[in-house]
Amino acid sequence: MKKVLAAIILVIMLIAVPCNTFVNIDVISDKMFLRETAEGGIVSNYINNALSEIQSATDVPVACVSNSQMSDVIRVYQVENDVFSLYEKWQNIDSVLNGRYSWEIPVYNAEGEVVTSAFVSKLPTIEEAKAKGYTLTKETQDMIEKTSGQWSMSRIGNKIPENYIQLLSNRNSVSKLLTDLKMEANAIMLIELPLWTYALCITTEDEEYGVPFSYQEEITSLENGKLYKMGDLIEKLSVAVNAYNTSSEEGIVYGTGAAAQHPGNLSTP
Repeated sequence: MKKVLAAIILVIMLIAVPCNTFVNIDVISDKMFLRETAEGGIVSNYINNALSEIQSATDVPVACVSNSQMSDVIRVYQVENDVFSLYEKWQNIDSVLNGRYSWEIPVYNAEGEVVTSAFVSKLPTIEEAKAKGYTLTKETQDMIEKTSGQWSMSRIGNKIPENYIQLLSNRNSVSKLLTDLKMEANAIMLIELPLWTYALCITTEDEEYGVPFSYQEEITSLENGKLYKMGDLIEKLSVAVNAYNTSSEEGIVYGTGAAAQHPGNLSTP
């Protein structure tokens, strides 16, 4: 009788105590955070060697820049120009990626707040440069052949608000976000979409979701930090891009098959 009573009490305790277990971020974030791999070592070495370059470009003391831990560096995937038509056709986020990405390094002030970002990208091959429509002189081709595949600082300046960089570059914050959203994720990754928007892509057992973060929340009609089914997020952003392209005097935003890219991506090779 005592054993039965003890079992009942245990069940009641388990039901009564809320579950605060966070998502194990290390299991699902291979595509998002810098790791101790061959590539990770090369990128880490380049970042450490480039601290003074970041400092001179951002006017932030090197000591603050170097507070950027390698574990805070995040990978941001780029998408094809015709991202919307590709997603409509394949209904899969992998189908819209163009094979390129940058490592985004959060830069902190003395108070530990993110003030900007620095980006490290792999320099393009001759084939990639030609695919972008560049006219290559003999000197340019020789230079590309010498630097092809090397990592280089491609941009200083954040593409989304600083508070969201702070959130996305912290593994514990991302884990808490997924827990708050009640997401049992199999994988996560970060992609850059049109209209100065990032999306945290969340893959579950049977669905793809996205959480947008943008400077242009009022233009995208997407609520920052809100969970969307990926198809709904892409559709809403497609409508916003078409409206922006119709009304803007700044030129065509990519994502509609146009060659031009938005200003937030101009420094990326």
